[in-house]
Amino acid sequence: MSYHYLDMEHYLRRGQFDLFHNIAHPNVGMTVNLDITCMMNSIKKKGLPFHLTFLYAATQTAYSLLYSTLLPMLIIGCF
Repeated sequence: MSYHYLDMEHYLRRGQFDLFHNIAHPNVGMTVNLDITCMMNSIKKKGLPFHLTFLYAATQTAYSLLYSTLLPMLIIGCF
């Protein structure tokens, strides 16, 4: 693998680089032990793709937590 120097003064995509280089990356990470035996059995029985099904379930869970805790606080003016 080889690398070559980019002249950023003349780089055609300098604007895109600057935009994404300077933005904040608000990421949160968490590791948990989770028993998904029942979910795996259901996924296999229905012939669903594991990755997409798990992402959907995780996203729905995150949204439900967000809207069950954050939204009421916004409504009553806690933020």
